[in-house]
Amino acid sequence: MAGTDFSTAPAALSPERLRLFSAPGLLRGLIPVTILLTAVCAMTGNRVDTDLWGHVTYGREVLRDGALPRSTTWSYVTQNHPWINHENLAELALAWTADHGGAIGLCLGKLLLAVVVVGCLMVSARGGGAGWLATAVVVVAAAEAMEFHWHFRPQAITYASFAVMIALLDAVFRRWESSERAGERTTRGAPHSVPPEVLRRLRGLALLPLLFVVWTNAHGGFAAGLAVLWVYLGLRAVPAWRRWGRASGGVLFRLGLWGSLTTLATFLNPYGSTLHAWLLYDVGADRPEISDWRPFDLLHDPDAFGVWLLLGIGGVAWSASRRQRDPVHLLLLGLALWQGLLHCRHLVFFAILCGCWLPCDLHDALLRLRDRVHFAAANPHGRKTLTCRMAPLGLVAMLAWLGFVSGELWPRLKEIPVRRDWYPVSAMQYVVDRGLSGRFLVEFNWAQYAIMCFAETPSLANSRVAIDGRLRTCYPWETLDVYLDFFLGDGGPEQRNRSPHAPPFLAERALQIGPPDLLLLWREQRHATDVVARSADEWVLLYQDGLAQLWGRRDCYDDPASPHYIPPGERLIGDEPQCGAVPWPAIPRPRWQPTAQIVTAQAAPADG
Repeated sequence: MAGTDFSTAPAALSPERLRLFSAPGLLRGLIPVTILLTAVCAMTGNRVDTDLWGHVTYGREVLRDGALPRSTTWSYVTQNHPWINHENLAELALAWTADHGGAIGLCLGKLLLAVVVVGCLMVSARGGGAGWLATAVVVVAAAEAMEFHWHFRPQAITYASFAVMIALLDAVFRRWESSERAGERTTRGAPHSVPPEVLRRLRGLALLPLLFVVWTNAHGGFAAGLAVLWVYLGLRAVPAWRRWGRASGGVLFRLGLWGSLTTLATFLNPYGSTLHAWLLYDVGADRPEISDWRPFDLLHDPDAFGVWLLLGIGGVAWSASRRQRDPVHLLLLGLALWQGLLHCRHLVFFAILCGCWLPCDLHDALLRLRDRVHFAAANPHGRKTLTCRMAPLGLVAMLAWLGFVSGELWPRLKEIPVRRDWYPVSAMQYVVDRGLSGRFLVEFNWAQYAIMCFAETPSLANSRVAIDGRLRTCYPWETLDVYLDFFLGDGGPEQRNRSPHAPPFLAERALQIGPPDLLLLWREQRHATDVVARSADEWVLLYQDGLAQLWGRRDCYDDPASPHYIPPGERLIGDEPQCGAVPWPAIPRPRWQPTAQIVTAQAAPADG
């Protein structure tokens, strides 16, 4: 139209905006999405955790009662022992999610935490100057290393909080050197004064107390995060003093202030300082009985692949890069690796630190490699120029990869399979069908599954277990030893760490306290089954399959005069292998009621 001034056309139609929807623009925009989804898929499984049933049950009880229990629940051997629950907030979140979203909600919640972790790794790596290729390689490798301990449990909140803390610290302390040089140019004659930019960056530390209030009430791993925080701040204070001398007082004051306020924030919990005292007591003794606290075997553990991958990438990056190393990063990486090899659960911290800091070194190594082979199509920042001819092909390949990864991830978000060869689904069905209730001595890893079955089945509501996975949060150490003596035997110091106040070793003592009415045992737990076999005059086998055994007191279940008598014809004794899976929570229902949808024996295994 004549007279129209096209210089005033809307910005949405400008060439710059239109380039975003071109093949190169879309390809660049999909790169972070692809890395995020690939890493989340690598670390996300739907393998059910042995404690998930307990976490949901305890959270539901708090929501129902409106108060935290102060002593042990669901146990027939410990009634009034104080319960210091360091996972209250996580259990409330798990219970609410399970009630409103079921298994899908739990899967999506864990996926969201994985997105937070991976997102923090990517933000930290990119903020440090790493390119997309280096970021992708290291972040996906870190996700692979975290997968073995990324379960439906409160520890996931600890790992997400740790990633947020590291990303925040990186953002606050990033590029101090450039700020210092800028300060030296502007102060003219006062090179030792602290640049204002440095002090402004420290304001970001104000978010740490808020983070730790949530973290402290969600999981006791906040103690590890607090230790890392103080090491980090302390190591940053040393070069500040060396550079600015007395002028660094403002920096040191702020570091100490926010570190102290963060520490004080951890006392904002239902137990106050008692929580800290309990944590010192709990971590002060080795726990070889618990697999999470065992040393990590890099040579024979099947989960070591991700760790070796990170170590290999780190070795290549550090040997080829000429980038100046940050001593804070090196020290914390070394500490995290050392602790991870001592206690395998801490390797997740090492993977998170690698994901945040290693991409920058790998990026520098890749730039040096590019310069050596003389890549022609590279700009000064080391990014390949996307040609119009190659961009559509790359876009198609990336979309295909996103479709493949989404297809791999989607089945893991629909349900949580409970494998029959891992958990006594069939044995608990027999318990429900027969209405067997009372005091159950249950295999340690099945106890919290049994607790939810009791809580969700009215006829079993009065049943109790001996001990469960809450361990020393609500059971005396000496009481745990009595039952671990039964399940595991003495074992020596590499297998057991008995309390110095525990009674002398006697495997049969667990059968005398209470005493239990029923025993639900794992057949592979040879020590426990042998102990019961030696006491066969007191116990009768009521149920057996390829996984579990259910024993009852002979004077109750084998005496025709007893109201609880079960005739031999109604005892199910066999060696049938337990195959397939059922959807979580796998709570048995009486046979005459509709049962939950059963996953057939050909269903996918629990790890997705």
